[in-house]
Amino acid sequence: MPEDPIYLVHPEGTVEVPGAPPGGGEAPVPYPATFLALYTGGTARVYRPGDEALKQSRENARYMRADAAVMECVELRQRATALLDWRIECDREDPAYRRAADLVRKILRRIPRFMQYRETLLQAIWYGRYAAENVFGWDWIDGQKVVRIIGWSPIHGDKLVWRIDAHTGRWDEDFGIRIGMLPHSSERLRQWYEANRRWLHSTDFGMAYFPPPGKRELVVIHRHMVEDGEYEEPQNADRVFGVGIRSRIYWIWYQKQQALQWLMEFLERSAFGIELWYYPAGNPEARREMLRAAQNRVGTGKNILLVPRPPGAEGMIYGVERLEPSMAGAAALKEIITDYFGHQIKRYILGQTLTTEAHATGLGSNLASIHLDTFMQIVRYDAQNLQETLTDQLVRRLVHWNWPGLDAQMFRFVMEVDKPDVKDRLDALKQAFEMGLRIRSQDLRELLSLEQPGPEEEFLQHPSYSPPPAGSGQPGVASDQAAPGPDLPAHWPMQPMQDATLRQRYSLPPGLPKNPRPGQIAVIEGKTYRFNENHRWELIKESPSGQASTFVSPSIEEQGMTAQEAIRRWKSKEHLLAKEKYQQIVRQQLGLAPHQYSLRDAVGDWSDGAENSVYITLPLADPGLLKRTAARMGLVSEEIYGPGKAQKYVAFFYAQPDGSDAQWSAVLLGSLEEVRIALDQAGLKYRTIIPQQEGWLAIVCGKRRKLLSKFKQLKSLIKISNEKYIFGFFETIGNDDRVKAAKIYRRILSPQGEQYMADQKEYVPFCVTTEDKWFLEEKPYWDNKTKWIAAHMRETYKWYMMSPEEKAKYLEEAKKGEEELRARGAQIIGSEESQQGTILT
Repeated sequence: MPEDPIYLVHPEGTVEVPGAPPGGGEAPVPYPATFLALYTGGTARVYRPGDEALKQSRENARYMRADAAVMECVELRQRATALLDWRIECDREDPAYRRAADLVRKILRRIPRFMQYRETLLQAIWYGRYAAENVFGWDWIDGQKVVRIIGWSPIHGDKLVWRIDAHTGRWDEDFGIRIGMLPHSSERLRQWYEANRRWLHSTDFGMAYFPPPGKRELVVIHRHMVEDGEYEEPQNADRVFGVGIRSRIYWIWYQKQQALQWLMEFLERSAFGIELWYYPAGNPEARREMLRAAQNRVGTGKNILLVPRPPGAEGMIYGVERLEPSMAGAAALKEIITDYFGHQIKRYILGQTLTTEAHATGLGSNLASIHLDTFMQIVRYDAQNLQETLTDQLVRRLVHWNWPGLDAQMFRFVMEVDKPDVKDRLDALKQAFEMGLRIRSQDLRELLSLEQPGPEEEFLQHPSYSPPPAGSGQPGVASDQAAPGPDLPAHWPMQPMQDATLRQRYSLPPGLPKNPRPGQIAVIEGKTYRFNENHRWELIKESPSGQASTFVSPSIEEQGMTAQEAIRRWKSKEHLLAKEKYQQIVRQQLGLAPHQYSLRDAVGDWSDGAENSVYITLPLADPGLLKRTAARMGLVSEEIYGPGKAQKYVAFFYAQPDGSDAQWSAVLLGSLEEVRIALDQAGLKYRTIIPQQEGWLAIVCGKRRKLLSKFKQLKSLIKISNEKYIFGFFETIGNDDRVKAAKIYRRILSPQGEQYMADQKEYVPFCVTTEDKWFLEEKPYWDNKTKWIAAHMRETYKWYMMSPEEKAKYLEEAKKGEEELRARGAQIIGSEESQQGTILT
C-alpha cells in the first residue's frame, strides 16, 4: 500500500521511507557509471554500436546478410517460431476479464499479416534488436468499439539508438530512430520535420528522432539477448539493448571468408594446371611469336609460363609441357570451410546440423531425436522471448487503452511450443470424465479451437443431450458447465424434468441485438432485458412506459464539418471529456447505474455538414424530466470551451401513441458515403448516423405525415434492414444565439422552471410556452440545420394551435401511410409496444 513503510539500507544504516519502494525505485549504480569511459564525440549522447560486425566494418555486416548458408539457418529459426500457434491467457477468473481476453484475441487476429508481424520482430535474432511501428485506429468487434492495429511497418535494428542516460531493463527507455535530414523532399516530410524538431538530436552516425511519451507506445521493440559490456570496453555498453547472432559469429564468418578467398585464389591460379611454353633462348623474335600464340591460347583458369631453352642435347627448342597440380590443398581448404567454419556457424545458430543436413546416425542411436530436441529448445527460447515482448508492449497496451478499468498485468500472450496431441488428450479427458472428474467446457473449447456460439447464432447439439441438474457435480463435457440455455434468464434454476416447460414459458422474444456487450439493455414488448456477465440475456424488470435515446454533441463549430472529420473528432480530448460529463449527468441527475444505459459515438448529419455526437439510451418516460436532462447536456460545451459556447439547440423525442411526430430508424447497408447520398436523395436531410458491424444505423425524427412520403424512395436507393417506426413527440429547445440558448437552459433547470413543469396538468412543448418565437420567421443567414429545426418548431406550434378535429384528421391520414410501411416489413411501434425516444443536438 502507498502508506506502508519500506526499509532501505544504505552505508549509514537502515532508513524507513514511507510509501517508497525498495531502493527508492532506482538501481544501486547508474548504468553508464559502470564503464571506464563512454564514447560520445561531438554533440552525440547515444551509445555507440556494440555489435562486432558494425564495429569492424558496416560493409561486412551487409555482406553477412547476403551469405545464403548463414541466412538459411537464421530464417529457419525465425519461421519455426513465427509459425507457432498462440493464445491469450488471463490470470483472473472474472467474466469481464474473460470477455476482454477474447476480444484481445480477435483484435490481434485482425492485425494485417500478423504472422509476418511476428516474423519481423524475430529479425532481432540476427541484429540483436528489431522493431515495428504501429498505426492504430477504431473498429467494431462484437458490438464494442475498440482500438486495434490497422497498419504497421518494420524498423531496422541498426536504425535504433539509445541515449546514454537511458535506464536499462525497461521497454519504454529513451530510444531513438535514425533519420536522414531531407526536409525538402516533400511537403509532408517538411511539415513533419518542423513539427518534431525539438525531438531530433545528433548521434554518432547522423540524426535520430527520439519519440516523446505517447508516441513511444506506438513502437514495439524486440530484443534477442541482453548482456552487460566489459568495464574496459565502453563501446560494448550498447549490448544491454540487444545482442544478435551477427555479433556472435562475425569473427568465425570473417575467417571463413578468408579461407574461401584462399581457395578461390588457388583454383584461379592452378586448378586447370600450368603449361610451360618453350622458345629458343636469346631470340627476341621467337619470344614474341611464342607470346602471341600463348595469348591466343590462354583462357579462363589457365596459367602459361614462357620458358627460354638453350639449344643443345636437351631436345626440341620449341615445345609445350603441362604440369598437373595436386588438389590436396584445395580439398583441405574446402573441408575447413564446410566442416569447421560452416558447421560451427550452423551449430551456433541451430544447436545442431541434422535438421538441415543428412548424416549417418547409426541404427537405434536416437541421435536424430536428440538433435531435434536441441533445436526445439532454441525455438522454445525464441518463442518465450517474443511472447514476453508482445505481452508487455502490445497486449497490455491494448487492454489499457480499451479497458482502462481492468488490470492489464493479468493478460499474457502465449505461444504454444508444446501443443498437445488433440486425440490423445481427448482420450485422456474422456477417461477422466468417466472417473467423475469435473471438466471445464472452456478448456475443451480451447483444445478443439472452438468458440462459444452467441445467443443469436445457430449451433449444433446432440438431440439426446440434457443438461445435468444444478449441483450434481457432473457438468457435461459438451456444455458450458450446465449454464442456462441462450433463451433462459441466467439466474433461473435449471431443473431437468421441467427444462422444456421453462424454455417455452421464459423464451426470449425475437429482435434482441446481435453480438451484445455485457451490461447492454434491450426493451422488447414492454419488458427490459440485460445481457449479463455470463453472456446470457436475463429479464430484469418490467420496463417503464417509455424510453429515451439521446444524441448529444460537444461541437461548437459554426460551419459543419465532413462526416469523416466528425468521426475523427471522436478521439479528440474535448469529445472524450464531454462523454465523461454526460455520464456524470446520467448518474447524478437520473440515478442510473452503468448497466441501465449505454453510450456510443455517433455522427449528427445534415445535408451541408456534420458534427461529432454521443448516443445515449435512457429508460425515461417523463417528458419534463427529458427536457431538464437535455437542457443540462446543452450546457456541457460551456464547461469545456467557456462561457457563451453552449449548444444552440437541444431536441428530444418521447414516445406517445397519439403523437404528431415519429422516429424512424433502420440499418442501411453500404459505405458511409453511399448512406449519406441515399438519405439526401430521399429528402431526409437531417439524420443521426451510428456505425454498426454491418452498415450504418440511421435515425430520423419529424412529422409523421411528412416522413412517410420519403421512405418509399429510400427503399429503392439502398438496402435496408431492421426498420422501425415509433409514434411520439419530437421537441426542440434553444435559440440561434448561443448566449440566449444558455439562458433558456438555465431557466428550465431553475427551481421556478421545474415547479412550472410540475404544475402543468399535461406537458406543453417549449415552442408554445416560450415568449421568443424566433423560429416563426426564417432568416436569410441561417444554415440548413437551423432552417430545418425552425421549420419543425413551426410545425409543432401549428399542431398545438389545431382544433381536436383537425388533429384527429391529421393522425388518420398518417395512419393510412403507416399501413404501407408496415406492409413492407417495417416494425410499427405504438402504445402497446416498446417506446423509445431520442434527444438530439
